[in-house]
Amino acid sequence: IRNHGKLLLVILGIALLAFILGDFLTSGSSFFNKNSQTVAEIADEDIHINDYLAAVDQLTEVYKVETQRDPDDETRFALREEAWKTLVMDKTLSLQAEEIGMSVTADELTNLCLGATPHPVLTQSSLFLDENKQFSKAKLENFLNAINQEPETPEQAEYIEQLKRIWKYWENYVR
Repeated sequence: IRNHGKLLLVILGIALLAFILGDFLTSGSSFFNKNSQTVAEIADEDIHINDYLAAVDQLTEVYKVETQRDPDDETRFALREEAWKTLVMDKTLSLQAEEIGMSVTADELTNLCLGATPHPVLTQSSLFLDENKQFSKAKLENFLNAINQEPETPEQAEYIEQLKRIWKYWENYVR
């Protein structure tokens, strides 16, 4: 080792440099590896981690508003599972609907949300139940009026944005 110390240091240096470069080129950089953000592929369409995390966040937000409490660990797991199932179902159904040329028009969506018999996801929401735990169309209409009003304070603006995200979730679910 004493006689060949410099050679040993050069070999170790080259090995360390090769290790660092190898890690950088294979898994450490999304610049070289764009697929590191893809968690699944359905019918040649990538599902990115950000799409999944956004779906989990949206479902968690709906849960918080519906129950007026934060989810525990078991509920968080169930919400992640439900978000994944919903994401997969949305992708597969939208592809199949697109193939056959099926779509939901704005009028049909309005009828499904505000018509004579609104969709069950709306009629079962705690936000739209009266004191007798019955669906109240007036509460639904008040909700829609509330999300379309101009906010007076930053806190109110944040709350209205939260309600808009929840309404978007319900609309997508009904669609």
